[in-house]
Amino acid sequence: MPFAIRRKAGLETSGPAIYMRIKAIYLIISILLIALLVTPLLQRFTITDRKSGSIVFQDNVEKYKDFYISFTHSVNKTPVNEYYSISEDKLILEKASFSSYGAGMPEAGEYGSGAPSIVDGMVQINNIHKVFKNFTYISGTYANHSLNIDDNKIFFSKLVKPQTPVTFEVKRISIITIMRSYWIKNKIND
Repeated sequence: MPFAIRRKAGLETSGPAIYMRIKAIYLIISILLIALLVTPLLQRFTITDRKSGSIVFQDNVEKYKDFYISFTHSVNKTPVNEYYSISEDKLILEKASFSSYGAGMPEAGEYGSGAPSIVDGMVQINNIHKVFKNFTYISGTYANHSLNIDDNKIFFSKLVKPQTPVTFEVKRISIITIMRSYWIKNKIND
């Protein structure tokens, strides 16, 4: 095909036209890559610092299907454990165990729960089944809150300063958010 015909048809294979096409392809690829990095695509178990709004912990939801939060009650000064499960994007309080009743402790019949029993010297209330989209704790100065999964404990004090509210939630987050929080997770494991 003669050069003049190729040029008229827009099929030029050298010079400024090919350079512009290459630039356009790079621009499109760059835009798609940025969109992929910032679009919330992955469903994760998250803990968010409510003061700053930043995600201070995130991990695979499957790993946290069953977990518990433990802390020392601020009034009674005794241990409390609250057991949660995850179903789809909901957090469910399944049961609670504590050494003694006091302010803020669930009572028999609350949330449709069963009768309390004594297990390993602690009062335990089962079948609470209270469903949350998210829930918030305030990282205490004395309470020593921790997220517990299997034999691992993650202390809130490693994530936020005392008296900082933290919200637990299952939500979709972006790849860039996961990358940003990765260094925090490594800091926790040190």
